[in-house]
Amino acid sequence: MSVFASDTPTYSYDPHGDTLYIEYSKDPSERTIEVLGGWPMLLLDLNADDKITGIEFVGAKQFGLKHFAKLLHAERYRLASGLKNPDAVVNAVDQVGDDLLALSH
Repeated sequence: MSVFASDTPTYSYDPHGDTLYIEYSKDPSERTIEVLGGWPMLLLDLNADDKITGIEFVGAKQFGLKHFAKLLHAERYRLASGLKNPDAVVNAVDQVGDDLLALSH
């Protein structure tokens, strides 16, 4: 069972806010988990079924995708606690981190 709202993400970058957004669904999110607050910021948007609808990286260019991938890997267990399927979320976050590392090369 996938924890993403879609298997095909779209990527967008806002240079004014230095924000990379990976969108898995156009549906509005039910809640947002702040994985990292302050600077850099990492937010995870979830729908009512706790499926990931988007991941927002604020400070993407300044800190780089490798840095965010490392942060994702380090925080994966903490952010998955309390969700309906924490093991699947951990695996999904690992996948996103690996995808970010691949994009950064």
